[in-house]
Amino acid sequence: MHKKAVITLALTGALGIGGSGVAQAREASLVGQRVPVKEDVEQLLINERPNAEFVGSLSAGQTFKVRRLSPSGKYAYGGANKTGWVLTSGLEQQ
Repeated sequence: MHKKAVITLALTGALGIGGSGVAQAREASLVGQRVPVKEDVEQLLINERPNAEFVGSLSAGQTFKVRRLSPSGKYAYGGANKTGWVLTSGLEQQ
């Protein structure tokens, strides 16, 4: 099994807080992807840590490379012009 597949399987299990299996699989599929910010999002803040000071921002249409998700799936860690955490709700779901 490839390393990426193992990480995806581990994340799918770790996202068990609420939601359906389909939603969990969709969130896990974000890892390793360059995902656009939703068109209806005016500004998506990039935070140093979840709920911490912001270090940058993204606008609708810009992309964010997802490296990993928080255990709840609420936050995605990765980078664009800055590296940090964003709310997954501001990203297009693949």
